[in-house]
Amino acid sequence: MKNKSLAKITCEGKSLKSFCVARCYASLFIMPPSRKNATKFIITVITKFFLPQYMEKLRLRHTPVKHVDHELDEKIPFKPSYVTIYMYFINYWVRAMSMLELKFGVWYGSKLCSELLTFLKNDYEAAYDMYRKCMTTTYRPPCDDKKIKALRAADPHYLCVPSLHIAIIATTYAFFKMLFDREDFTAAEKAQWTQELYDEGLAIARSVLYLKQHSVNCIPAALYMVCKINASIFTISDAVFFIEHFLEEAEDISKEDRQSITNYINFVFERFLLEGTPEDDWTVPVVRWLKDYQPYKQYRQ
Repeated sequence: MKNKSLAKITCEGKSLKSFCVARCYASLFIMPPSRKNATKFIITVITKFFLPQYMEKLRLRHTPVKHVDHELDEKIPFKPSYVTIYMYFINYWVRAMSMLELKFGVWYGSKLCSELLTFLKNDYEAAYDMYRKCMTTTYRPPCDDKKIKALRAADPHYLCVPSLHIAIIATTYAFFKMLFDREDFTAAEKAQWTQELYDEGLAIARSVLYLKQHSVNCIPAALYMVCKINASIFTISDAVFFIEHFLEEAEDISKEDRQSITNYINFVFERFLLEGTPEDDWTVPVVRWLKDYQPYKQYRQ
């Protein structure tokens, strides 16, 4: 049911990128409706994403690390220029939350933000269930670009399957698609912001392949995970739609190669779905696949 009386203002014609993120970063940790979940989210990101990687890098833990490169990754050019798009990943969903606080007022807006943070925390917690069993990596070509060097210095690159970039984008898009129907948004706002989230989300998703931060194998694992843990907002149909349109705008990849990559991602996604149907633990089919997987010969260790 829509909450017809809750919107404070109309933001028609206003791009999501125009909303201020600084205020949102502060208010999330101050406002009572969101501060608890915001704190839990940050703690989860630190303890279940950053800390495990650095402990592995410093050899304070000894989780198996396996390459997940595929020969289809060779069909995707290495594009350092995509680093800016890749790094927009966080503000992709923070700017959308900032919009909620402006449109609905900071109190109710922060309540809606808290709802999204719960879904995002689910992504990090579920992904860690896989990472603690086996860490994964990909080959990253040498590069002298300063931004690429900074990214690689900050990222030990041990948590590839599933890709949290893909999972967070899928969850954010699905959440707002649901919210646009549930809450008091105008038709123009829905149309504009749905398209923005779609276009920017797919651009960020493609960047993980262009920067060699992930393999084509990381994508179906992420989509499968989100289908299992956030099924109330992200369905199998949503995942199939994502896969079918993922490389539509990748004009620097041949049409034939785009189709081959799309078919492969869809095949692996369907495998995970079928094998995971009787399982309560979403990681079971992924762990089984990873155990038998032989990475592309060029990158085998």
